[in-house]
Amino acid sequence: SQLHVWLGIGNDYVHELGNLWEDVVEEWVIDSNVSKEGYWGGHFLGNALEKLFENIGFLEGYLDRYPLMLPYIVAMKSFNEVRKSCFGMDLHDDYAERIHKFQADQKVLQDDFGFSVTVKAHCLFYHFIPWLDKWQLPLGLVSEQTGESIHCRFHCFIQNKQVTNPNSKDFAENLLKVVNSWNSRAAILFEDIDYSYDSA
Repeated sequence: SQLHVWLGIGNDYVHELGNLWEDVVEEWVIDSNVSKEGYWGGHFLGNALEKLFENIGFLEGYLDRYPLMLPYIVAMKSFNEVRKSCFGMDLHDDYAERIHKFQADQKVLQDDFGFSVTVKAHCLFYHFIPWLDKWQLPLGLVSEQTGESIHCRFHCFIQNKQVTNPNSKDFAENLLKVVNSWNSRAAILFEDIDYSYDSA
């Protein structure tokens, strides 16, 4: 799952930077307008993590004071480029080059700073490119996040439709009606959606 890879690797970098330059990460979190509780409480979720990675330029302002931060910044920038190239709804032609660049940048950290390569990083480096080469689909189309989003929408749809109590004598009949209604609505919406996208 690209979502787990994004969250796992991205948070590994944020935590590593927090261990090395705690004051800088605190300022970075504030400047990126994401919750400090997310960092100190464990992990950032997708949107907050994306805001941080889109604001990596903030960290460059500290390079005069902390020059050893540079290889981390380089690797994080290249990881963000991987995200943009194939993790969403667009598939860029150079996804393999971006993955290889991130792998090389992370290897610098591994060799020179003891930064560990996790299972999620291994999956990205050795399994994503063959899959993308074979199917030529952006990973956002096959993410479990898509399924979770559908669950959330269905849950909202069934509110106040007499299907919240499975012990009700009318539950099965009402559930069938609601599911049929949901499927009909989804089919109509599916036909109206423009699924074309610019992959450049």
